[in-house]
Amino acid sequence: VNAEGSPLAAVAEVVIPLHAGTEASVAATKSYVCALAAILDLVARWKHDAGLAHAVSALPELLHAAWRADWSALSAGLTEPHNLFVLGRGLGFGR
Repeated sequence: VNAEGSPLAAVAEVVIPLHAGTEASVAATKSYVCALAAILDLVARWKHDAGLAHAVSALPELLHAAWRADWSALSAGLTEPHNLFVLGRGLGFGR
């Protein structure tokens, strides 16, 4: 859960704190990404997969680098269009 004091956390037997911080949008992007990372971490531990565990441990720095990156060249093309469509299938847009 993102909020350890939430009603959901109160009724759960086991809680994995995500520490994603305050969400500023309905999409809850930070919570979603943190939940995926937590699941990957659990899988790495259950499978004793050192490679996956290393990749998960590298995520914070990689995400910080992406946050600090200059996205202006990409974002410039998104300012003019009047419509944006996102197509996906299944949970997490996967299979």
